[in-house]
Parts: sequence; C-alpha cells; structure tokens
Amino acid sequence: MLPNAVLNTSGLSSSADLAGNPILELVPDAKVYIERMTIDGRAVLVYASTTKNGQVIILLYDETDGTWLGTDYLGFSNPFDVRSLHQTLDGGLVVLAQTSVVGRFPRSSLFKLSARELTRMIVVD
Repeated sequence: MLPNAVLNTSGLSSSADLAGNPILELVPDAKVYIERMTIDGRAVLVYASTTKNGQVIILLYDETDGTWLGTDYLGFSNPFDVRSLHQTLDGGLVVLAQTSVVGRFPRSSLFKLSARELTRMIVVD
C-alpha cells in the first residue's frame, strides 16, 4: 500500500523494489483492494486488506499527495477476509468480506460505512 509509488507502465516492476514502510499487520501477500472516492470534498484513495488478526483494515490516503488520512478496522470475534469494496450512491462505502462460522463454514459478510463515518475517519487535515 504505497500511494506515492511510481510504476513504469511500459516495463516490469517488482513490489520488492518499491521504497516505503511495509504494513506489518497485514497477512503476507494479502490482496489489496483500492477505490477512488470523494470524501467531504477531498479526492481520496481507499485501501482495504486483511490483517493477521482477522480484521478488515481500511486506510484512507489523499489522492493528490499520498498523505495518510485515517484508518479503521472492521470485524471482530470471527476472522474476516476482504473480497471487494465499492462506493455507494449516497457517498458511503460497502465492503464485502468472507468469514467462517465455527472456523469452517464460509459465509459472506457485508459492512456498510456511511459518508459521515468515512468523514470521521479522516484524522489529518
């Protein structure tokens, strides 16, 4: 999750060569989902992935300069694995995840964050 990374689109790039700080709480080789949104009039990149403790992590970055804006975690008690995210028509965010009941029965989970909740996530102004 490196919003300032510049990639050569006409050649090959390796994520191992990118400079930046790794997010150690992520599952190794975790899938990362990204959605462009406008939150409170600001262009934002919303990143979602899965943490080692079984939560979905949501990170907000300013689209223009890559500044970190805020973080939130979704899920508790059962392990969750993020599958998708999309902006809603009302300016909110839906996150699709998978969980396991009793550790072996996969179930779909849907989290909905309102536009107001997303605005409150922004801690850097």
